[in-house]
Amino acid sequence: MEYTISVSEAISIRKDLFEKLRFEVLSSEDITDINGNKSVLQIAKINELKLGESTVKDIPAVIFEENLLTKCFDVDGFIGSNLLRNSIIQFDYKNKLIRISSDLNKLDLSNAKTFEIFIDKQSSPIFNIQIGEKAKEMLLFDTGADELYSMSNTNMNKFKKTKTFSIISESFGSNSFGFNGLEQESKNYRLLIPELTIQGLTLKNMVSETTQDYNSRIGARLLEYGVLTIDYKNSKSHFEPFSQTATLKEVFWGLSPTFIDGKLVVGRIWSKELKKISVGDEILSINEIDMGSVSECEFLLNSPLLDIKVATLKIRNPKGEIQTIEIQKE
Repeated sequence: MEYTISVSEAISIRKDLFEKLRFEVLSSEDITDINGNKSVLQIAKINELKLGESTVKDIPAVIFEENLLTKCFDVDGFIGSNLLRNSIIQFDYKNKLIRISSDLNKLDLSNAKTFEIFIDKQSSPIFNIQIGEKAKEMLLFDTGADELYSMSNTNMNKFKKTKTFSIISESFGSNSFGFNGLEQESKNYRLLIPELTIQGLTLKNMVSETTQDYNSRIGARLLEYGVLTIDYKNSKSHFEPFSQTATLKEVFWGLSPTFIDGKLVVGRIWSKELKKISVGDEILSINEIDMGSVSECEFLLNSPLLDIKVATLKIRNPKGEIQTIEIQKE
C-alpha cells in the first residue's frame, strides 16, 4: 500500500481498500478539512499496521472516498498523527528522507534548536510564531498543506490593529482542494508580512494567502528551510535551519485556476487589471496548449504555468464569448 504522511490528521484509508480488507466500523464522526469543509465519515479499526520495523495494533482510521489528491498522487491513505503520537519524526528535505524513531539519540540534533510545542487531543502539533513585534499566534503545522504560512481570515481581522502586515490584494472565489473537495467560495486576501519568526527562523517579505478555515496553519514548505524533528511524546520540536534568516522574493499570478466539473476555470482573480474576465470562466488554452486534453492530475502535477512568468490564456465566458489575455507573475 502507498501512504503519504500528514502529521496533523488521523490515519485514514481509502473506502475501496477498507471494503476489501473488511475492517470493523467503530463509529461515524464529523471531519473538517483544511478549508473548513465538513463531512460525516466512518471510523474503522485497523487490527494491525506495520510501518518499517514498528507494528501498531487496534488503531482507529478514517474511511474516505477517493478524491483528487489521492487519485493524482496514487496513494491508499494517510499516515496520521494518531499513529505517530509515541514516535519522533524527522523531515530532511535536502536529502528527501523521513526518519521515524522511538529514540531521540538515534537522530542527529547537534545543530538543532529545541522548542516547546503543544500536542492537541488529536496528536496534531501546534507551533508558536511571532509576526513582527506585536502579534503572536499558536497554529497547526500541517504537512498536508502545500504552502508556507496561511493566516485565517479570523486572525487577520484580529491582528489588523497590530499593523504587522498589509493587504496587497483580495479575491472572491475558490481554488483550494482539501480532504472534502474544493473549498466553498469565499473572500480571501493576499498579505505582505515584512517579518515572521518560526522555530528560530526569520522569514522576511512573505506573501501569504488567507484561508476561510478558523485556524491559521504552517504548511509543508517550512521543510524547505531546515531539518525539522517533532518529538510527539515529549511535546518538543527541534529545528536546524539552513540559514537564520531568509528573504523571500516570490511572485504570483494575477489569477488562480481550479477544476470544476472536469473543466479548468478561473478560480480566483487577484489582479485589478484582469477586468475582462470573471470567476468561473473556462480556460481553453495556456500558451496554445489545449486544456481540454489535459487531465486534472496532469495539471496538478505538471502545470504549464510552472517555471514561467508570462502566459497567454484563451478564455471562454458562459455566453460562449472567447478572448485572449496575457497574464504575468507580479
